[in-house]
Amino acid sequence: MYVWAKRNMMAESEILEYVEGDHIALLSITFSGHNGVAKVMRRQAEVLSENGSEVTVYSFESDLAPETYDVIELYAPENDHLNRLYRVLWPLLVLPVLTLAVRLRNYDTIISHKYPFNVACTLGAWLGPTYVYYDHGVAPPELYDNLVAKVYSKLMRRLQAVTARPASAVIAISEFVADELREEWGPRPTAIIYNSPSSFIHEYELDLRDIRSYHNIPATAPVILFVGRITKHKNVSCLLEAQKSAIDTEGTKPYLVLVGKPTQNRYYEQIKAQAGENVRFAGYVEEKYLTSYYAQADVYVTASLWEGCNLTVLEAQQMELPVVAFDAGAHPETVEVPPGRLVPEGDCELLGEQVTAVLQSD
Repeated sequence: MYVWAKRNMMAESEILEYVEGDHIALLSITFSGHNGVAKVMRRQAEVLSENGSEVTVYSFESDLAPETYDVIELYAPENDHLNRLYRVLWPLLVLPVLTLAVRLRNYDTIISHKYPFNVACTLGAWLGPTYVYYDHGVAPPELYDNLVAKVYSKLMRRLQAVTARPASAVIAISEFVADELREEWGPRPTAIIYNSPSSFIHEYELDLRDIRSYHNIPATAPVILFVGRITKHKNVSCLLEAQKSAIDTEGTKPYLVLVGKPTQNRYYEQIKAQAGENVRFAGYVEEKYLTSYYAQADVYVTASLWEGCNLTVLEAQQMELPVVAFDAGAHPETVEVPPGRLVPEGDCELLGEQVTAVLQSD
């Protein structure tokens, strides 16, 4: 049932209700421009800083350099496989865990957005600060075909849920995520705080980039937009199928613009091989240009098979762009129908039909 609304423009400000004191630490695995969890953390850090708090972000990797709060990057291996193993086993590394826990005692409130930092937050909370856990969920193992990724997903889901139990407050980003947390032996969330669209939506001109000219698309051709990582659980191959069957009222085939960083190289190569001539790979797009993509596209489409609370769906809707998505994850809670449309999960043919219906509805 749809519950998210456009009035919910600064949902992250609700974290103020669960924060004590003026020295706040936010913790997550990644703090980068292309990461959805990091976007939420940035909004929280901005809200807290504007409210007079001194904020520090701790992360294993970061490519951001904010001016109003500090970012501390902790050690992690650069190799992807070693990095995943390190994240799972990090709580067993006594020295770095205790070192961080001791540092956290100097804060009034510590907010963990991801395991394994829940462990350090639990230890740190024994020394004084309030521990808040902010649950974004973890994609389930069945969405991966690699055994290592399956095991990693299963471990992360269970460990993240169990280590959330000691938190004084647990926030989930949707009812869907809250249900998954409880299924993995986690606590019942204190509150549901849906994500809100990124603030850049209102900061830049709508025509800062002419996306049709920039990507060599005919001026009158309809554009289907997708924004997100090029990964298997985003089900990009299904988007390609939907795009091939879609058509507008003039009989024109739409172009599909994929905005996002490929994070699974083998899958990315498969997608490129599958893509037709009307598909454009935009790669990572800076925020100052991303508003132009939302503003100039005709329909936003996602075939994702799992979403905790899809930020790009909310951003598209904030720009009055109709959304077509699978009835999966938190989409029933966040996709506004109408003008958006929900399709039974996995039905790529029907997804294409609904894209056609949107393109022909004007």
